[in-house]
Amino acid sequence: MSHEVVESSLSQIRDIITRLQSPIPDLPTLLSLLCGPLSSLNLLPPTFRKYNNDPSTRGALNFARHIPLLQRALLEHVIPTWGSTLVEEKKTLLLTQYFCPQPSFTSPAAGDIALLAYSSILSLPLTKYSISLLARLSTEYPIDKLHAVVFSSWNMDSLQKQSVTWEDCLRNVAAVPAKVANAAGRDTPIPSELERGEYFNNVSLRCEYLIFTLSTAPTQGAPISSRDLLVY
Repeated sequence: MSHEVVESSLSQIRDIITRLQSPIPDLPTLLSLLCGPLSSLNLLPPTFRKYNNDPSTRGALNFARHIPLLQRALLEHVIPTWGSTLVEEKKTLLLTQYFCPQPSFTSPAAGDIALLAYSSILSLPLTKYSISLLARLSTEYPIDKLHAVVFSSWNMDSLQKQSVTWEDCLRNVAAVPAKVANAAGRDTPIPSELERGEYFNNVSLRCEYLIFTLSTAPTQGAPISSRDLLVY
Protein backbone atom coordinates (compact mmCIF):
# COMPACT_ATOMS: atom_id res chain seq x y z
CA MET A 1 0.00 0.00 0.00
CA SER A 2 1.54 3.34 -1.08
CA HIS A 3 2.15 6.19 1.33
CA GLU A 4 -0.48 8.30 -0.43
CA VAL A 5 -3.11 5.57 -0.10
CA VAL A 6 -2.32 5.08 3.59
CA GLU A 7 -2.58 8.81 4.27
CA SER A 8 -5.89 8.95 2.42
CA SER A 9 -7.25 6.02 4.44
CA LEU A 10 -6.08 7.55 7.72
CA SER A 11 -7.79 10.79 6.77
CA GLN A 12 -10.96 8.81 6.10
CA ILE A 13 -10.81 7.19 9.55
CA ARG A 14 -10.29 10.54 11.24
CA ASP A 15 -13.20 11.98 9.28
CA ILE A 16 -15.47 9.12 10.37
CA ILE A 17 -14.59 9.70 14.03
CA THR A 18 -15.22 13.44 13.72
CA ARG A 19 -18.58 12.88 12.02
CA LEU A 20 -19.65 10.37 14.67
CA GLN A 21 -18.88 13.01 17.31
CA SER A 22 -21.07 15.53 15.47
CA PRO A 23 -24.81 15.68 14.67
CA ILE A 24 -25.63 13.07 12.01
CA PRO A 25 -28.35 14.11 9.55
CA ASP A 26 -30.06 10.78 8.86
CA LEU A 27 -29.99 7.02 9.40
CA PRO A 28 -28.39 6.08 6.03
CA THR A 29 -25.47 8.39 6.82
CA LEU A 30 -25.05 6.83 10.24
CA LEU A 31 -25.14 3.28 8.86
CA SER A 32 -22.51 4.16 6.27
CA LEU A 33 -20.24 5.67 8.93
CA LEU A 34 -20.58 2.61 11.16
CA CYS A 35 -19.96 0.07 8.41
CA GLY A 36 -16.63 1.36 7.10
CA PRO A 37 -14.39 0.62 10.11
CA LEU A 38 -16.11 -2.71 10.79
CA SER A 39 -15.53 -3.76 7.19
CA SER A 40 -11.83 -2.89 7.47
CA LEU A 41 -11.62 -5.19 10.50
CA ASN A 42 -13.56 -8.03 8.85
CA LEU A 43 -16.26 -7.63 11.49
CA LEU A 44 -19.07 -6.29 9.32
CA PRO A 45 -22.05 -8.69 9.30
CA PRO A 46 -22.98 -9.69 5.73
CA THR A 47 -26.48 -8.22 5.99
CA PHE A 48 -24.97 -4.73 6.44
CA ARG A 49 -22.51 -4.78 3.54
CA LYS A 50 -24.94 -2.88 1.33
CA TYR A 51 -24.55 0.16 3.62
CA ASN A 52 -20.77 0.30 3.29
CA ASN A 53 -20.38 3.06 0.75
CA ASP A 54 -16.64 3.66 1.18
CA PRO A 55 -14.33 0.67 1.76
CA SER A 56 -11.20 2.83 1.51
CA THR A 57 -10.44 2.55 5.24
CA ARG A 58 -9.14 -1.02 4.88
CA GLY A 59 -5.69 -1.42 6.42
CA ALA A 60 -5.52 2.09 7.87
CA LEU A 61 -7.27 1.59 11.21
CA ASN A 62 -4.87 1.63 14.16
CA PHE A 63 -6.24 -0.32 17.14
CA ALA A 64 -4.65 1.56 20.01
CA ARG A 65 -5.35 4.96 18.46
CA HIS A 66 -8.69 4.61 16.68
CA ILE A 67 -10.79 1.95 18.41
CA PRO A 68 -11.05 3.78 21.78
CA LEU A 69 -11.98 6.99 19.93
CA LEU A 70 -14.67 5.17 17.95
CA GLN A 71 -16.02 3.50 21.08
CA ARG A 72 -16.18 6.78 23.00
CA ALA A 73 -17.87 8.53 20.08
CA LEU A 74 -20.55 5.84 20.06
CA LEU A 75 -21.06 5.88 23.83
CA GLU A 76 -21.09 9.67 24.19
CA HIS A 77 -22.77 10.82 20.97
CA VAL A 78 -24.31 8.14 18.77
CA ILE A 79 -26.06 5.87 21.27
CA PRO A 80 -27.79 8.67 23.26
CA THR A 81 -29.13 10.15 20.01
CA TRP A 82 -29.67 7.17 17.73
CA GLY A 83 -29.97 4.23 20.11
CA SER A 84 -33.77 3.99 20.07
CA THR A 85 -33.89 4.40 16.28
CA LEU A 86 -31.38 1.60 15.77
CA VAL A 87 -33.45 -0.62 18.07
CA GLU A 88 -36.61 0.12 16.08
CA GLU A 89 -34.80 -0.53 12.79
CA LYS A 90 -33.16 -3.69 14.14
CA LYS A 91 -29.69 -2.33 13.44
CA THR A 92 -28.18 -2.49 16.95
CA LEU A 93 -25.80 -5.28 15.90
CA LEU A 94 -23.66 -2.61 14.25
CA LEU A 95 -23.17 -0.96 17.65
CA THR A 96 -22.52 -4.23 19.44
CA GLN A 97 -19.76 -5.16 16.99
CA TYR A 98 -17.74 -2.16 18.22
CA PHE A 99 -17.69 -3.50 21.79
CA CYS A 100 -18.53 -7.19 21.90
CA PRO A 101 -18.18 -8.74 18.43
CA GLN A 102 -20.15 -11.88 17.78
CA PRO A 103 -18.09 -14.99 18.63
CA SER A 104 -18.87 -16.37 15.17
CA PHE A 105 -16.43 -13.87 13.66
CA THR A 106 -12.96 -15.39 13.41
CA SER A 107 -11.15 -12.09 12.89
CA PRO A 108 -8.35 -11.59 15.45
CA ALA A 109 -9.68 -8.06 15.84
CA ALA A 110 -12.73 -9.31 17.75
CA GLY A 111 -10.86 -10.07 20.96
CA ASP A 112 -8.85 -6.85 20.83
CA ILE A 113 -12.04 -4.83 20.49
CA ALA A 114 -13.56 -6.57 23.52
CA LEU A 115 -10.39 -5.92 25.52
CA LEU A 116 -10.47 -2.21 24.69
CA ALA A 117 -14.21 -2.04 25.30
CA TYR A 118 -13.78 -2.66 29.03
CA SER A 119 -11.56 0.41 29.36
CA SER A 120 -13.76 2.60 27.14
CA ILE A 121 -16.99 1.67 28.94
CA LEU A 122 -15.61 1.94 32.47
CA SER A 123 -13.95 5.31 31.79
CA LEU A 124 -17.37 6.93 31.25
CA PRO A 125 -20.52 7.20 33.41
CA LEU A 126 -22.40 3.94 33.00
CA THR A 127 -25.79 3.87 31.30
CA LYS A 128 -28.38 1.15 30.86
CA TYR A 129 -26.91 0.37 27.46
CA SER A 130 -23.27 0.28 28.56
CA ILE A 131 -24.21 -1.95 31.49
CA SER A 132 -25.85 -4.33 29.04
CA LEU A 133 -22.60 -4.35 27.07
CA LEU A 134 -20.64 -5.26 30.20
CA ALA A 135 -23.07 -8.12 30.87
CA ARG A 136 -22.54 -9.40 27.37
CA LEU A 137 -18.77 -9.02 27.57
CA SER A 138 -18.63 -10.95 30.85
CA THR A 139 -20.35 -13.89 29.15
CA GLU A 140 -18.85 -13.87 25.67
CA TYR A 141 -15.34 -12.64 26.53
CA PRO A 142 -14.52 -14.02 30.01
CA ILE A 143 -11.11 -13.73 31.63
CA ASP A 144 -9.58 -16.78 29.96
CA LYS A 145 -10.51 -15.48 26.50
CA LEU A 146 -9.09 -12.06 27.33
CA HIS A 147 -5.87 -13.71 28.43
CA ALA A 148 -5.66 -15.47 25.08
CA VAL A 149 -6.08 -12.11 23.35
CA VAL A 150 -3.33 -10.39 25.35
CA PHE A 151 -0.78 -13.20 24.95
CA SER A 152 -1.74 -14.45 21.50
CA SER A 153 0.73 -14.83 18.64
CA TRP A 154 -1.33 -12.16 16.85
CA ASN A 155 -0.27 -9.66 19.51
CA MET A 156 3.18 -8.38 18.52
CA ASP A 157 3.75 -6.33 21.70
CA SER A 158 6.73 -7.07 23.91
CA LEU A 159 6.21 -9.32 26.94
CA GLN A 160 6.55 -6.29 29.23
CA LYS A 161 3.82 -4.41 27.38
CA GLN A 162 1.62 -7.51 27.32
CA SER A 163 2.03 -7.80 31.08
CA VAL A 164 0.95 -4.19 31.59
CA THR A 165 -2.06 -4.76 29.32
CA TRP A 166 -2.95 -7.88 31.31
CA GLU A 167 -2.75 -6.03 34.62
CA ASP A 168 -5.03 -3.30 33.25
CA CYS A 169 -7.41 -6.00 32.02
CA LEU A 170 -7.57 -7.62 35.47
CA ARG A 171 -8.24 -4.27 37.14
CA ASN A 172 -11.07 -3.56 34.71
CA VAL A 173 -12.66 -6.97 35.13
CA ALA A 174 -12.46 -6.71 38.93
CA ALA A 175 -13.97 -3.20 38.92
CA VAL A 176 -17.15 -4.09 37.00
CA PRO A 177 -19.56 -5.13 39.81
CA ALA A 178 -18.82 -2.12 42.04
CA LYS A 179 -19.13 0.38 39.19
CA VAL A 180 -22.37 -1.21 37.99
CA ALA A 181 -23.79 -1.21 41.52
CA ASN A 182 -22.97 2.50 41.90
CA ALA A 183 -24.66 3.33 38.59
CA ALA A 184 -27.72 1.13 39.03
CA GLY A 185 -31.09 2.52 40.02
CA ARG A 186 -34.80 2.11 39.48
CA ASP A 187 -34.44 2.67 35.72
CA THR A 188 -31.13 0.81 35.46
CA PRO A 189 -31.39 -2.61 37.11
CA ILE A 190 -28.32 -4.79 37.58
CA PRO A 191 -28.23 -7.78 35.21
CA SER A 192 -28.00 -11.04 37.14
CA GLU A 193 -24.61 -11.88 35.60
CA LEU A 194 -23.21 -8.62 37.02
CA GLU A 195 -24.49 -9.13 40.56
CA ARG A 196 -21.39 -9.27 42.73
CA GLY A 197 -21.75 -12.86 43.95
CA GLU A 198 -22.62 -14.43 40.63
CA TYR A 199 -20.11 -12.30 38.75
CA PHE A 200 -17.09 -13.22 40.87
CA ASN A 201 -18.18 -16.84 41.05
CA ASN A 202 -18.10 -16.99 37.25
CA VAL A 203 -14.78 -15.13 37.13
CA SER A 204 -13.31 -17.59 39.66
CA LEU A 205 -14.42 -20.57 37.60
CA ARG A 206 -12.87 -19.13 34.46
CA CYS A 207 -9.68 -18.31 36.38
CA GLU A 208 -9.45 -21.90 37.58
CA TYR A 209 -9.82 -23.08 34.01
CA LEU A 210 -7.18 -20.60 32.84
CA ILE A 211 -4.68 -21.63 35.52
CA PHE A 212 -5.22 -25.28 34.64
CA THR A 213 -4.73 -24.51 30.95
CA LEU A 214 -1.54 -22.55 31.59
CA SER A 215 -0.15 -25.33 33.78
CA THR A 216 -0.65 -27.93 31.07
CA ALA A 217 0.33 -25.83 28.07
CA PRO A 218 2.34 -22.83 29.31
CA THR A 219 2.80 -19.84 27.05
CA GLN A 220 5.44 -17.13 27.06
CA GLY A 221 3.34 -15.00 29.40
CA ALA A 222 2.15 -17.82 31.66
CA PRO A 223 4.35 -17.26 34.76
CA ILE A 224 3.54 -13.57 35.00
CA SER A 225 -0.13 -13.81 34.07
CA SER A 226 -0.97 -16.66 36.45
CA ARG A 227 0.81 -14.87 39.31
CA ASP A 228 -1.32 -11.78 38.64
CA LEU A 229 -4.46 -13.94 38.70
CA LEU A 230 -3.63 -15.08 42.23
CA VAL A 231 -3.01 -11.47 43.33
CA TYR A 232 -6.37 -10.30 42.03
